[in-house]
Amino acid sequence: MNMQHHQQQHHQQQHPQQQQHPQQYQHPQQYQHPQQYQQPQQYQQPQQYQQPQRYQQRGHSQQPVSIAVITPLARTQGWARFLSILGFITCALIFIVSLMMLVAGGMSKVGGMKSFGVVGFFLYMGIGALYFYPALKLSQYASRIAILRQTRSERDLARALEEQRAFWAFCGIMTVITLALYAFLLFLVAVGGMRSVF
Repeated sequence: MNMQHHQQQHHQQQHPQQQQHPQQYQHPQQYQHPQQYQQPQQYQQPQQYQQPQRYQQRGHSQQPVSIAVITPLARTQGWARFLSILGFITCALIFIVSLMMLVAGGMSKVGGMKSFGVVGFFLYMGIGALYFYPALKLSQYASRIAILRQTRSERDLARALEEQRAFWAFCGIMTVITLALYAFLLFLVAVGGMRSVF
């Protein structure tokens, strides 16, 4: 037994490094790799993430409208107001005439005049409504221009142009309808003339 113990001690003294080998086998630094696990933090790019905010700022600029744009529109404000007032006066006169026709038809003792008064009343009321809409749009356009001169805002500019667009769209539609009615009347006149000839 003493001989075996002595041989073990002698073997440990000759190979001390082999006993410490399990301690050298641990490599905590190579196993953890802290830089590789922190890569998701480096991947974050806050500037690119804030791009929608900068896009909204470019899309909705807070800069005032240029004077070179407002000045020509401001020169049309007075004419638009003048024409709108004339339109409202015309509508009022047409409504008065329609009421007079209705009253006159009701007071008449002739049966045909009563029906004529009712038809004339509704006809003139429709004509007055056609005059009222463009007059209203011109009045709103003039009011929008007055607000635009004070605020110089793009929103007020867009609203003023929208009122002007509605006015010209109505005028265009009425022009097309009028031309179609004239063409239809000419067609009827041509057909009547051809029948009279043959």
